[in-house]
Amino acid sequence: MSHKYDLQFRDWSDELSTMEVHITPITVVTIVAELVLIAALRTATEAITIGVASRDKIIMDDTIISAARPATPLAQRENKWFVRYHGVDNNKNWSCEIPTADLSLAGVLIPGSDFADLTVSPMSGFVTAFEAVVRPPDSDTSLVVVDSVQFVGRNL
Repeated sequence: MSHKYDLQFRDWSDELSTMEVHITPITVVTIVAELVLIAALRTATEAITIGVASRDKIIMDDTIISAARPATPLAQRENKWFVRYHGVDNNKNWSCEIPTADLSLAGVLIPGSDFADLTVSPMSGFVTAFEAVVRPPDSDTSLVVVDSVQFVGRNL
């Protein structure tokens, strides 16, 4: 089965929340390329959030990125990007959540909706990085396609 990549965020209240996705296995042959792709995914994900990326984890690594708090009280783990994607080979649907969504990004939300415009930067960069790294939980080799990214909040 697929290996995992976790990216943890810290919100204004010092609460932690994690985005978790499946990735291809990392081997001696693929390690450099995979680490480059994962770093690009982390950078692209940070570009669409306002929390502080505090830690990331891959199957062979557990790195504390930062213990700092975000600069704004708007960074709340309950504000999330809900990413819907599907596997190319079997068309199964999957999802993940990214905490501390940044709604201040100019033009990211489609007017009158909670959905992100996937063609606008930095969301387009996130989609590119996500599709390069993430694999469906039931396959190490199948590619994925991002279907939508939606702003969601915590249910009360």
